[in-house]
Amino acid sequence: MDINEATAKALSAERAASGLTIKELSEESGIPERTLIRVLKGERDINMLQIAKLAPIYGMQPHEIVVEAEQYIVREKRNDVA
Repeated sequence: MDINEATAKALSAERAASGLTIKELSEESGIPERTLIRVLKGERDINMLQIAKLAPIYGMQPHEIVVEAEQYIVREKRNDVA
């Protein structure tokens, strides 16, 4: 898993926890729906500006999203070793 995939997972998990629809998230963040769909699926590279727009909607700071993504990578590596 690369950082882009892990960030997509983190953002998707936060979206699910928030209960927001893609449409609502798009409206609040100003990121087009199609772009959000591709970002959340890991089909498009995620940039820091997008993370900075999404994080406050989830009540987070951008670096917290990155830390969460890094934790996904660490867990995957741990599972690969086990």
